[in-house]
Amino acid sequence: MQGGNDNKKGRPALRVVSPAGGSDGRSSGAVGGQALGEAGAPALERAYVYRDDGIYRIRISPSRDKKRGRARLRWHLDAYYAGHRESTRTSTTFSRQEDAEACGEQLWADYVGGVHSAPEAPPRTLGELIERFTSRDRKKRGGALSSKTKPSYLSHLGTLRRVAGSGCPVIHLTEAHVRAALREPHQIHGGPKSPASIASFLRATKAMTVWAFRKGWLPVDISANVEFDPGPYQMRPFLQSGEFDSYLAACSPSHRIRSGLLLETGLRVTEATHLRWSWILRSVGRPTLQVPAQDTLSGFQAKGRRVRPVPLSERAQAFLVEAAVMWGTTGFVLHNCKKPPLTGNWCRDTHLACKKAGVTDVDTHGLRRSAGTKWLSAGLDIFMVSRLLGHQSVTTTERAYAGIADSRLTAAMDAIDAASKEDAGRGSQRGSRTAPPTAPPNEKRGSGKPEPLEIVEPTSGLEPETC
Repeated sequence: MQGGNDNKKGRPALRVVSPAGGSDGRSSGAVGGQALGEAGAPALERAYVYRDDGIYRIRISPSRDKKRGRARLRWHLDAYYAGHRESTRTSTTFSRQEDAEACGEQLWADYVGGVHSAPEAPPRTLGELIERFTSRDRKKRGGALSSKTKPSYLSHLGTLRRVAGSGCPVIHLTEAHVRAALREPHQIHGGPKSPASIASFLRATKAMTVWAFRKGWLPVDISANVEFDPGPYQMRPFLQSGEFDSYLAACSPSHRIRSGLLLETGLRVTEATHLRWSWILRSVGRPTLQVPAQDTLSGFQAKGRRVRPVPLSERAQAFLVEAAVMWGTTGFVLHNCKKPPLTGNWCRDTHLACKKAGVTDVDTHGLRRSAGTKWLSAGLDIFMVSRLLGHQSVTTTERAYAGIADSRLTAAMDAIDAASKEDAGRGSQRGSRTAPPTAPPNEKRGSGKPEPLEIVEPTSGLEPETC
């Protein structure tokens, strides 16, 4: 093979060494892949590097197979990445030199095409490990990392960086560093360290250490034995069903439509800003708002990358009619901007309306929690509520609405007690309507005195039993 510069990735020019010292991969006197000696007799070929760019190397070497009493020439191919020979080695043997070179050419083409690449060098310090972990584009199951996940990881893993030091060697990290970070009284996002923040830090640390352990950069998972109980989940503020009308009356006309639709559909605020009229389906049955996994027109990507249908109630349909009158029926539903606006103004209007109405102060996401609370209080199953809200797991719904779910359990137990009492009452009524007991055979009806029993003498020759 020629040693021309066919490098497609900007790699350094590869080196091709000929078996007999030539520069084109073959000696001038090669016949059938075998170099000839001075007298024209076949000579034993020498090992040579078929391809090498300093990163990936393909080496071909001859050997003699002396099985069955005769020596046969065999060609052995070795391909590996420099510095990772044992872990990346591809080795095979051919009977002809042409076959070995054809296999080497295919391996090289796969390398140039990006089918395989050199192993990632392990990070030396904790700072490098955190940088590698937070710069990933994909999760362990292939899902894309959101733009909010990376800053959150950096914020929480900064605690471990402060405790162990950014220059701490990765191999020196221990479980003691993780436990010390749990005890550190630092602040996250400008507020005091709450139990929920500690739990979030531990989840981020576990994710990083498991990732590094599976790559072989840590000898053991240093956070496997570290646990933390954050206690009962503190549900964030939400509006009670009785506060909806007061809140909506205190809103401006435009914000009333937006808030009303959020209270009826449970949309996330990002979904509300990207909501388009094409998402409303009216083909069969009740009109449905179908949140797509991705909208190429506005660049929207749903959380969890899943399609979510939300059937529209009559009040939600009424708010859509008002939105059509105010902003039109083309483009976005809740505004007439060319692109989705920032949500800061919507959140400010929500706080002002809550203050004006004298109801519970919530943010824009609190309207979504209010919708979920209303559905659970109305008797919807928690699995249905989880689907309507678009939670990836019902566990998220149970944790976020723990108080409401517990009150539903109490109400269910009260219903069981009421049903048991009702069954007991019916049983007592059936017992009171039973017929009175009949008189004994020795008692005459109509007389208050019992008739004396008649003793019958035995007529057979049996004698009475004696004790």
